[in-house]
Amino acid sequence: MFAETSCVNIFPIPIWAHALKPEDAQRVNRAALDLVETIRAETPGLKPREHWQTANNLQTRPELQDLMGLVAEATTGVLQRLKLEYGSFLVTGCWANIMPGGGLPHRSHTHPNNFLSGVYYVQVPSGGDSIVFQDPKSQNNIIAPRVLQPNEHNSRNATFPVRAGALILFPAWLPHSVESHQSEQERISISFNVMFQQFGEEMAQPKWEYRPGSQPTTAS
Repeated sequence: MFAETSCVNIFPIPIWAHALKPEDAQRVNRAALDLVETIRAETPGLKPREHWQTANNLQTRPELQDLMGLVAEATTGVLQRLKLEYGSFLVTGCWANIMPGGGLPHRSHTHPNNFLSGVYYVQVPSGGDSIVFQDPKSQNNIIAPRVLQPNEHNSRNATFPVRAGALILFPAWLPHSVESHQSEQERISISFNVMFQQFGEEMAQPKWEYRPGSQPTTAS
């Protein structure tokens, strides 16, 4: 018989969730909705009940500066919890997603060349209140017996509930998708990416020091 049995989870994938104060969410959401309507009026050719996205430079728009301040605050908290050394960071892209009911799902994807990605939820209809994360390990489907009860050890997808006023951040390499919904109300969210500002100038340099006559410490 076993004297002791334990299960240790290694290599965890963190998702950081924040909920805005109601008064802050109301202010940010109003500004975001007004901006979306402005862009909608300026965008010809949009079809009814069509999923569409804005340009990816909304971080420069004055209407979203309150939100960008919250993104910076949340990112700083994440990097502090991760105990990482960094100089500064910047939002490299920011765009609005408008998904009406009855449209196609947003297929699984990642956000290359960034450290963090995130979403702020402006308007969340019933049935459209989740984001789905996929297990990034390609080997997880080699052997796949039937699941009796889904849990964190046997699931390949994790459905993360969201609501208006929620701000979540996650590793930019983590595959994620959004299911379609049937509500009459549009689902409106603001997506963004964050990267280290000095990555190319400082952080990408090798982390080992050259010593004459020593063996290489990296594979390339």
